[in-house]
Amino acid sequence: HAQAGAPSCRPVTPAGLRMADGTAVPSGCVYGVATRRQYRRQGIATRLLETAVRRRLGHSMDCIAVVPDTPSLFPYYGRAMNASTAFYLRTVQATAELLCAHPALRPEAVRAEDYGPVREAGLRGRTHMEWDLEALAFQEEICWEDHGGLFLFPDAPGCCAAVARREDGSLLVYELLASEDRLAACLGGLLDEMSAKVAEVRLPAWSGASLGGAIEPFAMLAGRTLPPAMQAYLGFDFA
Repeated sequence: HAQAGAPSCRPVTPAGLRMADGTAVPSGCVYGVATRRQYRRQGIATRLLETAVRRRLGHSMDCIAVVPDTPSLFPYYGRAMNASTAFYLRTVQATAELLCAHPALRPEAVRAEDYGPVREAGLRGRTHMEWDLEALAFQEEICWEDHGGLFLFPDAPGCCAAVARREDGSLLVYELLASEDRLAACLGGLLDEMSAKVAEVRLPAWSGASLGGAIEPFAMLAGRTLPPAMQAYLGFDFA
């Protein structure tokens, strides 16, 4: 977090931007940028972000991703990091009632080291951010703290999900990777497993057209421009 005094740059989380052709681009992600209320409007966060870009781009990283907390912050990060919108997702509201027509696929909780290879296999051939084991373990911890976890589906090899439970009992599905014909069954299994009735589901922009929802900008990228038609996928915002 940005605080008073000279700005310091928290290490940027390392990642790899994996292009559709399999090329790996050394990358990173900035998250958790905030300023204490009494120090806001002094340009501290802006200087921190500028420092992150200056220290990393062209050195250990070719590009840096950032997830604006709200749509209104996209212009700010565009100015502070010279970033442009690069990553998109589809957001779907799913209910047990709508999914009951599909046989549910049972999920099984796994650790980050088992989740990662399945995630990468599911994203092969798509431009996406590839997270290392440390980043995936961090996401696993976030899910656990909210009574969720990382899941695979024994009867549907290649499908995976990262899920948390909200205070109102509904689910937040941070990620669900599955073939189009298995999405509803995987969601039904998650709702059954966690005794929930409603889920907000984040899907890659190219996935889930059968479930409806809207495609929205999700994250930005400094150092490289990705065209909207590429529908690049970031996945996690670690929030």
